[in-house]
Amino acid sequence: MTPLVVAVISAAVGYVFAQWLAKRAAPFCLCSHHYGAHDPTSGACQASVQRKVNLDDKGRYQTEWADCACLCYTGPKLPRGWVTIGAQTGGKDG
Repeated sequence: MTPLVVAVISAAVGYVFAQWLAKRAAPFCLCSHHYGAHDPTSGACQASVQRKVNLDDKGRYQTEWADCACLCYTGPKLPRGWVTIGAQTGGKDG
């Protein structure tokens, strides 16, 4: 194999590995919401979820938005210096 082929294969493998590692290391709770969606004091999830309500005349589900029922962040433990974006900007995103 030529050095160019080896470099391309190595880059592709590295990219796939980095994507896999980033997904495993991300602080997501069992409710599938990010750490930042949970209240820092109570731990309750502040995000909304879309749920199926009932079938309409054509057999399609109607949906509505409701508060997530998660009461405590159960994802991976975060490093001591972890700060959410909202906390960095004084609670204002932007």
